[in-house]
Amino acid sequence: MADSAYPDVLKAITAGRDCVVTEIHFYRPEAQQRVVHELLAANPNLQIEWECFDAADVDLANYNCKNDPDRTAEGAAANLKQNDATVELLRVGVFVVPAGAKLLRTERRR
Repeated sequence: MADSAYPDVLKAITAGRDCVVTEIHFYRPEAQQRVVHELLAANPNLQIEWECFDAADVDLANYNCKNDPDRTAEGAAANLKQNDATVELLRVGVFVVPAGAKLLRTERRR
């Protein structure tokens, strides 16, 4: 996670601040284990809550990407590709939803 905000997150956690992190890399079990270990070492009283978008909503997520007026055609195409790749990595077990994660529903863009 070079060139990321992760070091700043560790500092904030150490200082007892609440943080929200959006990072697809944490679907990888080894990354989940590492980040939990590092965050709890920084703050043993930390409560980690995982929230993940429900992969069953990929068609709706793709619809939203295609119908976002603020997204370029190239940006939408890249997001569609990323969505499909994420679902495939979840399907084959390379990505794993963390135990106890709250699954978030995707809302349809109007």
